[in-house]
Amino acid sequence: MSTKPAAGHPDFIVENTQNEWVLAESKGGFCPRGSKPPIKQALYDGLTQLAGWEKHISPQPIKSLAIATFLREADDTGAETSLIAFVDPEPEVPDEPVEFGRDAVRRANYASWLSLMGFDAAATRLRQGEGEPQENEVPVLTLGGRKFVVSIASITRDSPDMSSPDFWDEFHRFLRWPDIWFRSATKIELVGLDLKVVRALSGATGSAISSELMALQPMEWEGASASVEGEGFQGSVLKDGSLLGMLSLGGPDKRDTEFEWIKVAL
Repeated sequence: MSTKPAAGHPDFIVENTQNEWVLAESKGGFCPRGSKPPIKQALYDGLTQLAGWEKHISPQPIKSLAIATFLREADDTGAETSLIAFVDPEPEVPDEPVEFGRDAVRRANYASWLSLMGFDAAATRLRQGEGEPQENEVPVLTLGGRKFVVSIASITRDSPDMSSPDFWDEFHRFLRWPDIWFRSATKIELVGLDLKVVRALSGATGSAISSELMALQPMEWEGASASVEGEGFQGSVLKDGSLLGMLSLGGPDKRDTEFEWIKVAL
């Protein structure tokens, strides 16, 4: 008799560099002062939510992880500091598994990024494997020698601290030279994907496994750090080629940034 998965579902399915899948369920939170974190209960709840899933998926995930993260304030002198605990039971025997394409995790991952960037139709096409790519004109930002297709999530302007002496010095200068007031930087929140990824997504048509998607390798940022600073940008570039951060434009110490516009199929 087949055992159905629990009513809930795991938080994450991830893929490693060997194209193997792992399920993960995350629990935890902040610990009140003087209290002990409920580690065993959190891990038990995580395992309950994971129960029955990996044996019903093909290709079968090599592991299912229940992870409990408990954080304390820096000045909390409790017996236990902030911690991460996990448990990884052995995989179960497959039981009437549902077959997924080998590129399913990559499709779902990049579909989420496309949706966040505003390309909902492209996200649906990629996730469901239906329809043909449509031509889009998109802005491209060059950062650290790499090109990223980007979308703007929000725009804000730096606000002066009106309680500081510097503000009043600037204000008196403003009375004489009003253009100074408009030299503050504009901050643009960006979300994007490496142009190489976008071009690979263009080739992921239909429901057949995409060789272009499967050929993508982890993209290491120079210095092997996800944190990027400089060129007017502060944010993160992840190994899947996704970008999220803030670009500063204008201001006396900021260089001008130009976007290149190109056409891509998505």
